[in-house]
Amino acid sequence: MSDLDALRKPAEAILARYEQKQAAMLPVLRLVQEHEGYITPEAEAWVAGLLEVPPSLVHEVVTFYTLYHRRPVGRTHVQVCRNIACALRGAEGVLAALSERLGIKPGETTSDGRYTLSAVECLCACEAGPVMQVNDLYVGPVGPEIIETLVRQPEALSETPLQFRGAPGLAEPVISKRFMLKDSEAIETYLRDDGYQTARKAVTEMTPEQVIAEVTKSNLRGLGGAGFPAGKKWSFIPKTADKPKFLVVNADEGEPGTIKDRYIITKDPHRLLEGIIIAAHATGCRKAYVYIRGEYARPAEILQQAIDDAV
Repeated sequence: MSDLDALRKPAEAILARYEQKQAAMLPVLRLVQEHEGYITPEAEAWVAGLLEVPPSLVHEVVTFYTLYHRRPVGRTHVQVCRNIACALRGAEGVLAALSERLGIKPGETTSDGRYTLSAVECLCACEAGPVMQVNDLYVGPVGPEIIETLVRQPEALSETPLQFRGAPGLAEPVISKRFMLKDSEAIETYLRDDGYQTARKAVTEMTPEQVIAEVTKSNLRGLGGAGFPAGKKWSFIPKTADKPKFLVVNADEGEPGTIKDRYIITKDPHRLLEGIIIAAHATGCRKAYVYIRGEYARPAEILQQAIDDAV
């Protein structure tokens, strides 16, 4: 049995979450990379066989997404954001300092295989710039002390959470009012604050039309860039049930300054899930998908735990 065959059971568990095998390609490739360190041609062929798709299709995906590695990377992969927000906070200086301390240029790996240094685009942690991602861990603002810790004892960075670099709030918190609670992501914390009661009322006591009317009356806006009224958007969904409907939550955050989704997922995931339940009931959706950008590995784990706890 090859090393990849040892991944068959967890890979099949991933496949079970999707109606079509091909839809599981991204998480299966991530599973392979976590196990192997990078995606080899043999791994591409193995994934293609598992998903019953042409190997060329798997190769297209691997070569399209920069998060997939086609050659070995260091045990500690350091990715420094150099987009506008971090650049204004000194990202180029951070990159130069790391390059000097590690003795490698961006895109290179140390001879002992311990470190790989990369310059990347926006990591969407603009509130804490300059920021770097060390494997799956976000670290920032990055200064001389953090660089020294990275070089001498990178595992200690887990004790260095992101620090918000912003002005004090100028208004009463609404979306973020629960972010500062201890264990705010835990279901026990959410239930103590009457969590899921609104969803229970919507599903058991209100028709979809009544929910939409209530949301429209509240003038609640969506959190997308357009700020479109949520109730009006929901009312556009056809009422017929002859075709399946899917609710999609976009947590991509690929542009500088977009940092809200990461906070919602990590600090208040059950409120997101409750909103999904209410929106799905109002629009007749029976399945919901949350799209999370690949860099948000830890937020994805937190959301998955919240889902497991809520089911």
